[in-house]
Amino acid sequence: MKVSRGLKILLRLRPVLRFIKYRILHIDDAPERIARGLATGVFVAYLPLMGLQMATAWLAATVLKANKMMAVLGVWVSNPATAVFVYYPSYRLGRWLLGIRAQKPEIDPEQLEDLFEGTLSLYRLLTEFHTSAFWKEVSAAVMNIGLEILIGGVIIGAVMSRLTYWGVFRLVLYYRRRKQAKKRRLRRRSS
Repeated sequence: MKVSRGLKILLRLRPVLRFIKYRILHIDDAPERIARGLATGVFVAYLPLMGLQMATAWLAATVLKANKMMAVLGVWVSNPATAVFVYYPSYRLGRWLLGIRAQKPEIDPEQLEDLFEGTLSLYRLLTEFHTSAFWKEVSAAVMNIGLEILIGGVIIGAVMSRLTYWGVFRLVLYYRRRKQAKKRRLRRRSS
């Protein structure tokens, strides 16, 4: 029997879909708070705050009365595997908005990836956090591309967090309505 391409993709996504179903949709909280929490985390994920993102998301979720665990989960949109895909578009947008063309040389995705895997890696953050040499490298990197990533990240993060809020809110409402309808059908059958 030949398995279709769509089915193969769904089978690969099965762990992700199970995680969404059992860890997000079953949270005992208001749909607004769940969606606001995840959207807050996604917004913070686009900010260049390596090492401070989870704490920032937790604090922002507290202030916004959002689900704190969802905010921390949303931060993981930016992780070592996705950093280039998150921060390079932010860098490009920020650079374009600031009109920085001739003043500073442009970096390419490979250089940005080297920066995240080398200077800003989790290993270096955990082992060299206390050294002045580490912070000199970090400050040099931030001075080189930090403003561009911050400006682009705020804009892209705002758009992505709005889309996340809308999508998660609708998904939670849909899931809960479906679950209630199923319970009503089961009650009718049993009575």
